[in-house]
Amino acid sequence: MADRDLFDAIGFLRREGDALMRRFVRSHRAAAWAELRFEAVSHRSGAAINGEPAVVFNVYEQYGANTLDVTKGVDGALAELRPSLERAGIELHADLFRPANFITTATGNVRSSLLLGGALVVVVLFLFMFDLRTAAISCAAIPLSLLAAVIVLGRFGVTLNTMTLGGLAISIGVVVDDAVVGVENIVRRLRENRALARPRPMARVVLDACLEVRGAVVYATFAVVLVVLPVLALSGLAGRFFAPLGVAYVLAVLASLGVALTVIPALSMLPPAKTRPSCPTTGPSGVACGSGPSAQRWCSPR
Repeated sequence: MADRDLFDAIGFLRREGDALMRRFVRSHRAAAWAELRFEAVSHRSGAAINGEPAVVFNVYEQYGANTLDVTKGVDGALAELRPSLERAGIELHADLFRPANFITTATGNVRSSLLLGGALVVVVLFLFMFDLRTAAISCAAIPLSLLAAVIVLGRFGVTLNTMTLGGLAISIGVVVDDAVVGVENIVRRLRENRALARPRPMARVVLDACLEVRGAVVYATFAVVLVVLPVLALSGLAGRFFAPLGVAYVLAVLASLGVALTVIPALSMLPPAKTRPSCPTTGPSGVACGSGPSAQRWCSPR
């Protein structure tokens, strides 16, 4: 429709509408309670940026889509449109309301809590185990267990969101339990073996020490997992909300069991760092020698 035709149609509607309304009012003798006028459509909502009128466009992702991925895609499309909009005198504000910002902030807070909890667990282990080597071996279970849980989550298409990170953060204090039990028993058995007149092979001692506590470690781990299973069985909104947290927690705990039965014994077999010999002394012949038994035999007078 041409502009001229559009204006003619509007004028016709205005004339006919006014005439129709006047006939309606005269027939009902109620001129005081009705009036017909052509005006702009009333605004149901409005937008302003820094006091200036604006137009707001909302982009929503489909159900099941990732908000962060959708936001990145929208930002890329707006970056392509920005030059043409600026040439038209339109100022674009793409960061007024971004749900991705809330998600990023929440995820960052949970990640900080995860790191802080891990650091506190490491400090407690070093303070109360009174053995740096034993504490370091036990602490190795934390990153290995969490990494294994993250890999499994990724294989099933579960992303690292607020709930999954929360489940990993809660599991930090549990994933070291199996490792602590195992390494403590291994260290004790190795110490007893060194005191024997004829020490047994280290590999055999470590294996026997692991088998001694294997049953207790496995039973305790599955008891913890069974406690969390009702959370996975929740229905409705609560189930959808807490299921990722429970899945991440269970995977981390099960991974810690595997680490305690495989990696921790292997690390316990590593020989401790040998201390350097004391400052050399001078033997009877004036030759410098060490302080070990072999050095004493080498430096002794013949």
